[in-house]
Amino acid sequence: MQKLQYPVSSEGWSIQIYGSDRRLLLSLDATHAWLLGIGIVLGFAIALVGLRDQCQASQTPVESPHLVAPLELE
Repeated sequence: MQKLQYPVSSEGWSIQIYGSDRRLLLSLDATHAWLLGIGIVLGFAIALVGLRDQCQASQTPVESPHLVAPLELE
């Protein structure tokens, strides 16, 4: 195997996944891992904000001016 003239990453590690025909399928290095982590944290924060807003909206009671039965029987 030949050594690369220009390394893909200078972070110290890289994961490369090859197919059965020795074609490169996926290359993952440290910057990809950081971006994945940031995306997961941001998605979790957005989901929490959405759930909090939904809980506050569902807790407000619906007030009706007067209660009337749908069928008034005498």
